[in-house]
Amino acid sequence: MRDPIEIIDEALQRTGLSPSAASKLAVGNFALIKNMKSARSDDKRYSYQALQELARVLDLELYFGPRRDLSDPPPISLDGTDFSTI
Repeated sequence: MRDPIEIIDEALQRTGLSPSAASKLAVGNFALIKNMKSARSDDKRYSYQALQELARVLDLELYFGPRRDLSDPPPISLDGTDFSTI
């Protein structure tokens, strides 16, 4: 499982937002990402609501639940011609 901070850093680069700007847009203060990065232990805890808003700002999907089937769907055949489903 990838560290959420690594994913956030990549999204910051992609969007061109600074950590403080993204934090301000997400939760109304400039320190969200800074505080997430400076957690003192390896047992980091993040507010789900704050992560949800940050994901919205950074155009990320925040998902928590059973593993999803990400395999490609099987092709279909119409009138003898195979088509890939998308």
